[in-house]
Amino acid sequence: MAQATTRSSRRTSHSDDPLEYALYWLQANAKPIGLIVGGLAVATAAILVFRASEQSKRERAFVALYSAQGPLSEGNLPQARTDLSQVV
Repeated sequence: MAQATTRSSRRTSHSDDPLEYALYWLQANAKPIGLIVGGLAVATAAILVFRASEQSKRERAFVALYSAQGPLSEGNLPQARTDLSQVV
């Protein structure tokens, strides 16, 4: 009696080399890996842009606060009040 041959949907390797297996796995999963790496790159870029924006805001606020304190030290209270209210 003849035996039926079974086909496996998974490609079998003739080598037990772990590097070869890893390369095969990377090829088989290239699209999801690419999506994950791309997503991480976009998230990292967004975080860096956000941090740079926040740092820039802090620096502008620092400069505005100290420049608004100038009229206060000169005794010009109405101008100091106006400048400090703009900072707030």
